[in-house]
Amino acid sequence: KSSLTYSYNRNRYSDNQARATKYNANTGILTRQPDATGYAHSQAQIVQLTLNGDVDWGRINHQLLFGFDYEADRTFRGDMIRGTPTSGFNIYNPVYGQLPTSTAVNAKDSDQRENIDSKAFFMQDAIRLNDRWQLLGGLRYDTFDVMAGKGRPFLTNTDSSYHRVVPRAGIIYSLTSYSSLYASYSGSFKPNSNIANNIGALPPEIGKSYEIGAKLDLPNRITGNVALFDIEKQNVMVKVDDNLYRTAGKVRSQGVELDLAGSLTDTLSLIGSYAYTDARVTADPENTGKRMPNAARHTASLFLTQDFGNIGLAAGDDLRAGAGARYVSRRAGDAANTFYLDDYTVADAFVAYSLPLNGYKVKWQLNVKNLFDQTYYPSSGNNLRVAIGEPRQVVLRASVDF
Repeated sequence: KSSLTYSYNRNRYSDNQARATKYNANTGILTRQPDATGYAHSQAQIVQLTLNGDVDWGRINHQLLFGFDYEADRTFRGDMIRGTPTSGFNIYNPVYGQLPTSTAVNAKDSDQRENIDSKAFFMQDAIRLNDRWQLLGGLRYDTFDVMAGKGRPFLTNTDSSYHRVVPRAGIIYSLTSYSSLYASYSGSFKPNSNIANNIGALPPEIGKSYEIGAKLDLPNRITGNVALFDIEKQNVMVKVDDNLYRTAGKVRSQGVELDLAGSLTDTLSLIGSYAYTDARVTADPENTGKRMPNAARHTASLFLTQDFGNIGLAAGDDLRAGAGARYVSRRAGDAANTFYLDDYTVADAFVAYSLPLNGYKVKWQLNVKNLFDQTYYPSSGNNLRVAIGEPRQVVLRASVDF
């Protein structure tokens, strides 16, 4: 069996923004700079070809996979408009509409380009030795060509090529027909690139991941998975100052994940998850021992759905409703851990009603995200760039199956 997939994505925009450049926590005064992008364009093309085969060699079954993929990413930003920093905006008593729009094009920042071409060949063999044991092995050969820079005249800040063989291996032992144990190893590889600053030929980011776990699949009831993981990356690119980037030595993430899904009764089902993650810098001249920014130590979610079945409003109708919540513990806001984002819990809910109409199945679904309109902060770039979570959203959808 074979498959060929092609994907194309394009994005164009121009924007104006009041960029925060400085903040005085004692007075509440925020310094802003009116910046803009005159024209930006990005596009990505992805092609993947895979070949699958199921082969019996003697008493051993092999599920073979061979493939090739190619990705071309192109990013261009034309006129980069930079204004003059202006203070006087007080976040405790804001007055909007006072920041003038800038029209000054900064030639050194304009015509930003980033071109990344990646190609990969991969192969994998899933071997079923008997009813108890399965083995998995695979290799992937990745190559990257990276060019990035900016300016009028154009200055190339990154121009490099990388290639590497990335392995993958795993083993599964079936305890029963509905439970199993497993262990796996995989590698990762990606280039380091930066449009704005000269990073030269920094080495690519390389990672390795180990995982052991157990799976449970009770027919028509509960499926569950528990896993211990250990992920280590090296050559993670970090910013030193406005004109210099470097690579951190090592970053490590260890923890446990638990997932449950299935039916508690004939009409009540659940989806739940919990993860404990300890993500830290383990080797770096400045940040050794610090937590990774935006990485929560605890995350959890639980969602319950009740199927009410036919409620008698129409022949063959069906009513379902559900509600749940997502929890994220506090996270470091920057690499130096100078501040933290508070933990938060957000609730969601839905109601779905379907009925047959003229031989078609018509379904209405009302979704409410952030049911209690909780204010929360999911991530940050630094203390001047903290993202605000989405407020309450009410969405009504209708669909017809035919």
